[in-house]
Amino acid sequence: MPTVSVVEAKSHLSELLAKSAYNNEKFIITRRNKPLAALVSLCLLYTSDAADDEYSVLGWVGGGGWVGG
Repeated sequence: MPTVSVVEAKSHLSELLAKSAYNNEKFIITRRNKPLAALVSLCLLYTSDAADDEYSVLGWVGGGGWVGG
């Protein structure tokens, strides 16, 4: 999975979002060469095992706010 620094992600956010949303590309966002976050399409997120977690984005999208938050 390609890595992108926070600075690069900020500079190219529209491009990264398009690649993620339309091509299902995944990116690891790093700060000081340490993984910080991941950028994945909602399609991939919905089909991942993480979607079953009660604190997942699905809980947020479907419920209008963070579950348990």
